[in-house]
Amino acid sequence: MMNNKISVREVLVEDAKALLQIIPIIDKETEFTLRGEGEFRLSLHEEESFIRNILAEPRSVMFVASCNDNIVGSLGFRGNNLTRYKHTGEFGMGILKQYWGQGIGTMLIEHLLSWSEAHDIRKINLKVVETNIRAIKLYERFGFEIEGVQKNEVKIADQYYNLLSMGKFI
Repeated sequence: MMNNKISVREVLVEDAKALLQIIPIIDKETEFTLRGEGEFRLSLHEEESFIRNILAEPRSVMFVASCNDNIVGSLGFRGNNLTRYKHTGEFGMGILKQYWGQGIGTMLIEHLLSWSEAHDIRKINLKVVETNIRAIKLYERFGFEIEGVQKNEVKIADQYYNLLSMGKFI
């Protein structure tokens, strides 16, 4: 995979079809997503509408990561419009498993941090399952800190797991 050309950019409405193809795969490949396998059910029209809403919202953004011009992951950030919370927002991301370990998560977060500074976002939050050590280490490398624990918040199969709230003040 040394010849792979990886890039990150803001999402386009035209990316909806490719995202609809990879999101269910990501959900199937890892137990760390919000959804379980088969729970993502947006139509092409609904996904296009979702992207249009993100593009129209000045405090929200979505980035897609591509490898050789094929979308292989994404990061979505939802900002807050309430006056007292306008400086904050929360993100989540997913990457196809075959592309893990290639720096894509790092690139997505770097783009988010740069975008956040330019859009007056000063606090970035996320939630992560306590057993997702790879992701936690990635977030910690960028200065995210564990700020709270939601006990037994996630049920995977018959096991309950804590959900960690992490944040970074820019």
